[in-house]
Amino acid sequence: MAADGDRFGVLQKGMLLPEMLAIPGGRFRMGNNGPAVNPATSEDFAHVHEVTLSAFRMSRFLVTNAQYLAFTSATRGEPPCHHGAGTPTSTATRTIRW
Repeated sequence: MAADGDRFGVLQKGMLLPEMLAIPGGRFRMGNNGPAVNPATSEDFAHVHEVTLSAFRMSRFLVTNAQYLAFTSATRGEPPCHHGAGTPTSTATRTIRW
């Protein structure tokens, strides 16, 4: 049975959930005015420009495959293409499309 603080999460109402941290919104400068590091990148990376982000929440730890599969099951989402038989459930998930 999972306990509070075990393996990347906090226990709430009998479920082990990712611990979420509040990230404040703000502005920052992004881009590169020098030669392109990778010519295949989009214009978003080509020139220095200001970006504004709204506040958001992010997991304190990497999200495990088991946690992500529970989320996709609960929200009827599609799991990443690499999920399947033999996928380790305790390792961090990867290849997520937004």
